[in-house]
This record gives sequence, structure tokens and C-alpha cells, in this order.
Amino acid sequence: MIEPSYGNLHGLPRRTCRLCGECDFGCNDGAKNTLDHTYLSAAKAAGADLRTMCEVQAIRPGGPGYQVRYLLHAMDGSAVSKRIDCERLILAAGSFGTTRLLLGNRAHLPASARRSAPGSAATATCCRSRCTPAATAARGRCTPAGDR
Repeated sequence: MIEPSYGNLHGLPRRTCRLCGECDFGCNDGAKNTLDHTYLSAAKAAGADLRTMCEVQAIRPGGPGYQVRYLLHAMDGSAVSKRIDCERLILAAGSFGTTRLLLGNRAHLPASARRSAPGSAATATCCRSRCTPAATAARGRCTPAGDR
């Protein structure tokens, strides 16, 4: 078994690779290093607030850092508009989603973010779910603003 001291988001043990070669689209034994087992689990252990089923609509400067407006999708297909204020913002929407957010909001972002968007390197995403994580912000620096 391989597992960091903080575990993973699923609370399940992981195994080492059996070298069976069945890893084209995942691992039947749970040994593949996917984001939920690596970066997202580490971020959660460090106090990050991970949000799923969310779709970012806009990022603007505000308060001590940023205001993020997003849609919170429900399983029945409905969505509720929400806002979060955060001091620091980490976009984690895959290679296409993060680039779309940076380019779509570049007029409202600091100069450093505007410059990094066109040439940014992102992890390739080949299979995506319907909704991407809205944002990851450090817990304690993040204040939900409710339905606004």
C-alpha cells in the first residue's frame, strides 16, 4: 500500500502498480496517480476548500483579494448562483477550463494573470465530468457570500 500520512479524499487505501498494462483510462487496482489521490488530497489536508459541481461565471478583484461568482449545480439539473470572497485563489479547472477562465476574465485580473494566460502550461485533461471545480481557496481566508 502507498499512501501519504494525510490519506486521500476517498479515505480508501491505495495499492502499488502490478505492471499489468491495463492503465489506458485508469487503473482497475487503484494505483494510478490521479488528481483526487495526489494534488487535491494534499490541498484538502493543507486546509483548502474544494468545491465540486460548480461552474465559475466570473472572477473579479474585490475585498481582500477576489470575488468569484459561480453556479452550484444540483443533480436534478437546476443551478443556484453563488459568490465567494477569498484572499487567495487557485484555479483548478483542468487545461481547458483554467485557460478559459483566465482568458475570459483577463480584463479584471492583475497584469501578471493577464500575461500568464496565453502561454500557461496546464495538465492535459482527456476525460472530464459535467462540472469542474469552481475554485480552491485556503480555508480561513475564504468567506462564502451566500446567494447574491
